[in-house]
Amino acid sequence: MHVLYTIQGPLSETARESFDYLSFDFVEKLTLSEALLVHQAVAWFDFYTKGKGQLREFQLKSALKTLAGENVVVRAGTGYGKTMCMILPLILGNQSKIALTVSPLKLLQKNHVEDFNRAGIPSIQINEDTPNDRELWKKIEGGCYRNIFIAPEQFFRLTSGHVPRLAATMASNRKFLESIGFLFLDEAHFIVLSGFRQKGEKDAFRPAYARLGEVLPHLREGTPILLLSATLPPPILHTIFDNLHLDPSDTVQLMESINRPNHIYAVHRLYGGIKNLKNFDFLVPPEENPERPPKTVVFIDSRLSAARVAAYLRWRFPESIKSSKIVSHLHSVMSQDYINRVFSEFKTSDEIRVLVSTTVASNGIDVSDIARVVCVGASPTLEQMQQEFGRGGRNPAVETVCLALVEPWALSVEESAAPTNKEKRTDISVCEYMSSPTCRREYLRKRNADDSQQALKYTVSHCCDKHDDGFSLSSFFPGAFLHEEPTKPKKQSKATRDNRPTSQREPLRELIRTWRSKARLTTLFTRMMPTNFLLNKHEIDRIVKASPITFSCLSSLVAFLGETTEWETTFGQGLYNVIQVYDATVQAEIQAKKKTKKSAPRKQPRLKQEEPELDSIPPPAAYSQHCSEFQLKDEPWTQDPHTLGSQTFLQPGLSDSAPQDASTSQNLYPQITFDNPLIETMHVPATRPKRSGAPSQLAGPSKRAKKH
Repeated sequence: MHVLYTIQGPLSETARESFDYLSFDFVEKLTLSEALLVHQAVAWFDFYTKGKGQLREFQLKSALKTLAGENVVVRAGTGYGKTMCMILPLILGNQSKIALTVSPLKLLQKNHVEDFNRAGIPSIQINEDTPNDRELWKKIEGGCYRNIFIAPEQFFRLTSGHVPRLAATMASNRKFLESIGFLFLDEAHFIVLSGFRQKGEKDAFRPAYARLGEVLPHLREGTPILLLSATLPPPILHTIFDNLHLDPSDTVQLMESINRPNHIYAVHRLYGGIKNLKNFDFLVPPEENPERPPKTVVFIDSRLSAARVAAYLRWRFPESIKSSKIVSHLHSVMSQDYINRVFSEFKTSDEIRVLVSTTVASNGIDVSDIARVVCVGASPTLEQMQQEFGRGGRNPAVETVCLALVEPWALSVEESAAPTNKEKRTDISVCEYMSSPTCRREYLRKRNADDSQQALKYTVSHCCDKHDDGFSLSSFFPGAFLHEEPTKPKKQSKATRDNRPTSQREPLRELIRTWRSKARLTTLFTRMMPTNFLLNKHEIDRIVKASPITFSCLSSLVAFLGETTEWETTFGQGLYNVIQVYDATVQAEIQAKKKTKKSAPRKQPRLKQEEPELDSIPPPAAYSQHCSEFQLKDEPWTQDPHTLGSQTFLQPGLSDSAPQDASTSQNLYPQITFDNPLIETMHVPATRPKRSGAPSQLAGPSKRAKKH
């Protein structure tokens, strides 16, 4: 008999039975000191759970190896007890040593702080909200808190240049640095999924995770590192080893099965996109004899979509079970106090039955009786989907349906002809899972390299929706599932004008905004929603730009916006009336302008005036001034020289006593100048003699040379 079974101590029957579940190989290899630690751990846990709990073998193995100073990797399913792998070393080890625990989310940190404090281990979370209180930091540096929960960003200088207080303390306080005896990396898959750039993304979401390897050399030599996660497929695990500069051969790997025997896996298609709220009618109990639905979590990757779905479900729930909290929603923009309050109510009371949340909650929900998990839209990675599924069925006795409600493109491994940005960001393993023709549990087993005997075990009525065993989603959800695309009205005749005139857009925009503000207050459903719930800015822009004949009927407006029949019934007619009244007013104004234009007296056409004889045009002033000096009509040089033959003429200013011959006069003709330059522009009288021969091409007045 091994010494472990001979150690005396007060133990409950449940605790003594736990020794019987330990494997023979594990017990036989225990040294005396290790056996004492195992017995001490079992005794403490027996006291902690008041004789109702048992430690698992992997938890004891992890604690022993961590206390021995070895690096350990623990892969186990969500809710399977990984937290105890961090608690036991602090309970059994050197009480002067503290632990730094890297955790991704504030909510998860808060839950862990509560767990550790409940176990008798003083703990604190440090983030940007931690006050810069001298007494508080004096306690932190003095080791009053045995476990400090932080995000990886607390180790490094921020982009703003600010150095977090913890990083500054580690750099300046050698005693504090020496007191760090353990480094725990919870949700270790974040090192890869958040620290590195993912498919379709420009940058990493949280690059500080990829820099954790820079922290290890600053710790005391021999400080053990414990990595914990529920999703560590081989590609992710080996990337973590490379990033942290760990030797896989020198690292203890405790790879437990991640299979959840009480989970049922299923996939259903989204019709008309997430915006088509009829996709979520399967969560609505019927009006006749409605029952409160089982605790359900719906994960959506958009804050606005989460709010829309939650409000829609509250609106649709039967009056007999409806309440303001029966369907609640969460997202990261909400205050931490509100998030904590909602989680507390969801965990401890039955008032909240459906929780619609973004992924902020996928790593923070610790509720044992969640029976339905719905992931809306394809997750970017299979690991994220598994984390979300892992929020359900933490109590092994609760049958949990894990439903993925995905877009049509996710049901095929072939890329679409024109893939959306989301499709580009989605890992191929997600599409392989969704389109798997065989068992989904088997696909998860292969993906996670789970070779344990429990990998394919299930304890519920069905394994997944890929077996011919009578499985039906309708038997697990109260409402009806959508199985076809929403009907669209027939397309109207194409508008002769593509867009509404620019001058008509702004007045219509203001009318629609006014209607939206009033319509939002008409129902409790819309009053709880943001202003852009009914119509967002993009939809209003589309309406005011569309041709007036686009909206020939109410159904054409609903189809134009892609809204549901419920939206049409409640809000469609009001918006349609606003547009129709405005268009009628515009047309009336146009007709009134046309009528006014017709009744106005016609403008008399301008009579064509007879052109006066050139002789009746008064000569220019310059011409009149010099008329006596230059008798142009009488001077022979004004006549065409070709008609004069040998006739001589006098140049003005020359005496008639000096006769000129024809050749001389022709040589002098081009040199004629005038005393006043305005003479150059005068008109030649119309009474000049007609030319007998072919008209010569006389050059017009020359233009003055421009001064440069």
